[in-house]
Amino acid sequence: MSFDLLPSLCVQKKVSLIHAHALGRIGGIGRTAARMRRVPLVVTIHGGVLDLPKVMKDAYAHPKREGWEWGRIFGALFRAHTLLKDADAIVTCNPKEAALWQEKFPSKPVVVQPHGVPLELYQKDQRAAARAAFPQLVNRRILLSVGRLDPVKNQGWLIEQAPRFLREHPGTVLVLAGACTDEPYRKAMEHRIQELGINEHVVLTGGLPPGDPRLIGLLQQAEVLLLPSVSETFGLVLLEAWAARTAVISSSTSGASALVVDGHNGWLFDLDKPGIFHEALGRTLTEPTLRNEQIAHGAGLVAASYNTDALAGRMKDLYETLIQENHALRYSARR
Repeated sequence: MSFDLLPSLCVQKKVSLIHAHALGRIGGIGRTAARMRRVPLVVTIHGGVLDLPKVMKDAYAHPKREGWEWGRIFGALFRAHTLLKDADAIVTCNPKEAALWQEKFPSKPVVVQPHGVPLELYQKDQRAAARAAFPQLVNRRILLSVGRLDPVKNQGWLIEQAPRFLREHPGTVLVLAGACTDEPYRKAMEHRIQELGINEHVVLTGGLPPGDPRLIGLLQQAEVLLLPSVSETFGLVLLEAWAARTAVISSSTSGASALVVDGHNGWLFDLDKPGIFHEALGRTLTEPTLRNEQIAHGAGLVAASYNTDALAGRMKDLYETLIQENHALRYSARR
């Protein structure tokens, strides 16, 4: 909850449009301000709402909380539950999510606006920064997973697979880069690493900010990026890996499936079929020509379709259309 956001939005001069990048109460404040100022409202769904696995929908519908959640009062006050219904346009990075919302609101603009990658940031060699920060990784073959330590990101699945791929591919090391958002999950992973006796072959880096030279260096130095998520509505890290010239292997989430063409620019696998994962990893590590071809296809996709400059232009066009329509409606209402 933000107590100063609504007054700030109300007194800010020359506001032509409000774009909410959060749902819930914060988004509801944006909705309220847009109504008060009679300007268009755009809402971006950065994760997933309709396109989620059943287990995640159930968890969101029945959160593990005790007692009364005081924030519900403010959510009701700002009508957070009608945020997407009242928006003038909905933006999502996932085509499947967009299709589900378009079906729900057929007359509303629902735009697929994927996340972008600033290519020049990933084209500068940052491997020295990674080696300086993580000297234990020098001369090791890095299998990298990037994402917050959380059950949704599912790093624990990689831990369970680690004994096999560490045995089949000597010299490899599993690197888990990301801040912890679920402390019990992190502790359970660390305990399992000890149980399996692989603590010398698994490195947890902790949180690394986006664009950090150490993170970019890890991506550039890695043999492959591994993404074992239970749910991934987009998969920006796949684009970042390709931009850094790194191969990718991902679970078959809706986001990854929209980016990865299996065997062409990377590999997809089902979490309940680990054999396919190990086969893909083996080919990635032992067939450099194939790996380089896949990386080239992925990097080409990033340059052609996910450059931040081009994507920013598309968002600007959406803003201008909504602002012009709003002006036309307000002008006709005064006549």
